[in-house]
Amino acid sequence: MRRTALLLVLTAACGSKAPPTRDLPTLSPDSPRPDAAVESAVPAAPTASTGLTPQLIAAVGGRQLFVEELGSLRLSSAERRRAQQIIADWATKEGITMMSPELVEGAIARGANATDATGKSCGPPLDRAYSIERWVVPMGAEGSILARIDCEATCTIQLEIKLFAMGTEFYSAAFDPGQPWDQELAKRLPTVVDNGGHERFGHANNPVAVAGATRKPGTADWYLEDDAFVEGKAAGEMKRCGASDRPVALMLDKAETGALTCETAGAPRYVTEYDAKVNACMCAAAVKLEKPTAKRSYFLYRGPASAGPEVTKTGKPISAMLIGGNEFRPRGSSPWILRGSDSVASCFVGRTDVTKYDEVSATLDFDANGAVTKATIGDLKGMLKPDERACVTKRLLTIKTPCPDRFAAPGQVRITLEIREKT
Repeated sequence: MRRTALLLVLTAACGSKAPPTRDLPTLSPDSPRPDAAVESAVPAAPTASTGLTPQLIAAVGGRQLFVEELGSLRLSSAERRRAQQIIADWATKEGITMMSPELVEGAIARGANATDATGKSCGPPLDRAYSIERWVVPMGAEGSILARIDCEATCTIQLEIKLFAMGTEFYSAAFDPGQPWDQELAKRLPTVVDNGGHERFGHANNPVAVAGATRKPGTADWYLEDDAFVEGKAAGEMKRCGASDRPVALMLDKAETGALTCETAGAPRYVTEYDAKVNACMCAAAVKLEKPTAKRSYFLYRGPASAGPEVTKTGKPISAMLIGGNEFRPRGSSPWILRGSDSVASCFVGRTDVTKYDEVSATLDFDANGAVTKATIGDLKGMLKPDERACVTKRLLTIKTPCPDRFAAPGQVRITLEIREKT
């Protein structure tokens, strides 16, 4: 009974939240909203204490949490790993069971490299969220700690402590970005304050204001509040490197000898390329082509601008896409990835008439490497013409699913089509 009550305290603190857009395996269902009798029976956690509240520590219990990247500071990948370790060490002292940041980041890198645990190629490259779902959650992760630095009139560190499918607790403290980031991080974490909101639901429990550290004018701090990125000469190499519609974010460090090193940059304001091979190719191009003068420089190479919707041979705009891979996925079915999924529109360029919105479904069978072995289209209404069906089927066969575990559940696809009059 005590354990249940503590869990309800955590849920009440977090409010009613929409389910995540991606179903995570092995997760418990969303906790119900406690009734008034339960709420009144459990005392609210203090909102002015320093450090993590006993209620949170008790509710988290022995669940394993991992530390997300600290992306709001201008840090190298090695510095981001160090920041994660500082946070993990602090949380461990507070009584939270933490996963090794090196172990977690190694699993996430495996996803970006499209390999399995043995190093064998398997499935498509995965972004961070999918890598966590495929590799980190099965390792026992049941929640995460996310830290970020916010600067407006003053600067604070904001902490989000999350249990998957149960909710998030918010803590914060002052943070001075003019100080060495690692010393400041270790100093401020023990001073975080519970932001309160335990008796409220929904948006009312968002972080409340805390006294931040004044940012001194002219301080050469690390906070990524302005746009540190510029676009350089290597943008012309994106097509050769296989980049698609996502920008590539790189960080170049310049040694005293003038030698350049390159790595993927943390870019919290952008959804950037995650394919490790694409980023490595772009890094090689940047080292060769860019001539930065600063000790550390940031480059953001944007993908090619969209040429607009595909059109039929008579000039009518085509809206056609595949839905069901990385969203709207039924629990228990496999996710799948097709970069540039709108390209199925090219299968319908031969049409001449207007087509009202319609859709058909398909089922995908995957092999042990995540490739489609069979695509079965269910088109009882006859939406697809024979040549269109063959074209769509060919495209479906290029889909990949993240490296399967023991078996691959069928993937579900919806193929939508609409052809409008010329405007």
